[in-house]
Amino acid sequence: MSGRGFVGFVGLPYELWREYDAEDTMRFYALWLREVGMIRSTPQEIIAKGTDWRFLNDLKREPKG
Repeated sequence: MSGRGFVGFVGLPYELWREYDAEDTMRFYALWLREVGMIRSTPQEIIAKGTDWRFLNDLKREPKG
């Protein structure tokens, strides 16, 4: 895990992670990487081809313990 990503992950309180939208995060970083020329795909293409939110959505629906 990169340093910046790790800091963001560690700084996230456990009870708040369910409120964050992973798809928006992916879209943001894909757009950023495209703007600096590291990838050629659009954020929509990356999300469509490379993501499966079923597991994360199931976790978000679990009762808070």
